[in-house]
Amino acid sequence: MWDDEEFIAKAKMYFENADTGSSDAEDSIDSSEALWLLLGLEFLLRAPLARVHPTLLAAPEGTSILHAAGFDRPGSNPRSILTKTVVDRISHIEPTFNEDRKKDALFLADLRNGELHTSAAVLESVKPEAWLPQFLDTVSSLANHLNISVDDLLPAGIVEQAKAARAKLDRALTAAVQKQVAEAKGFYTRLRVDEVNARLAARPARIPGVVIKEIECPACTKNSASVRCGPGRASQSTYNEDLGTIAYNITYLAESLECRVCNLTLGNTNEIVAAGVPRLYVNEYEEDRYEGWENAVSETDAIERLGIGEPDFEYGND
Repeated sequence: MWDDEEFIAKAKMYFENADTGSSDAEDSIDSSEALWLLLGLEFLLRAPLARVHPTLLAAPEGTSILHAAGFDRPGSNPRSILTKTVVDRISHIEPTFNEDRKKDALFLADLRNGELHTSAAVLESVKPEAWLPQFLDTVSSLANHLNISVDDLLPAGIVEQAKAARAKLDRALTAAVQKQVAEAKGFYTRLRVDEVNARLAARPARIPGVVIKEIECPACTKNSASVRCGPGRASQSTYNEDLGTIAYNITYLAESLECRVCNLTLGNTNEIVAAGVPRLYVNEYEEDRYEGWENAVSETDAIERLGIGEPDFEYGND
């Protein structure tokens, strides 16, 4: 019922129903084709959670969780969680599914609901260029987690149209970001040395639990900019038996950038990419499997600290 591969197959079937049969980016999709895409996205959204475990999709009421865990109840009617909850949970397991992707997914879900649950012709009134870039970004993020190519999920004609819409939006965004960078660079050239030093000394307070990466500022270059990252995703750990160590990586997605010297501020991942700044950062970790064991408290010490008298180790020796 909640199988990741079946969700993927069902999504692909719906996506294929939206195929216009043309790879020409100038041939705009109509409202019925748009609805097939948005319905297919609903199934694809649930695949990452199902791959982790089906219980992540089960509604808390009734026996749905038991059903998802493999304990079916005859006559029961398992329910799944709302799309809003699905979107929120994906953000915890896939670093590229950040706040921007969450907003995109919910925007697309609202379009679908507006078409299905009202008498208004919502998808007729909204041009594909207004939602295709968000659709492509959302599908790309989900495909990244599922280790599937976007080209394997979507028909060629849809991919071409979505990429054309995304490219047009990217060009506009790049122009706007380049203007911001130029203005910040100009501001920096007008600063006196003492002003630069004062700004460098005014380091922002660290926020507990928030990962900040210091990188070369794309505007003033000689100084560092602070990149705020979203929650990281840990890779599968590897164990080195000879060294007794566990190694793993945590991947972080850049969500905003701020330079305290030139005042350059980029508010989301797309703006960061448009400025030529990497969006992903990887931290490598290695831990000693037995670290801290040497400080373990013995049973005798533990009992003495609890004040419950002398330990009795003679049980079972009759």
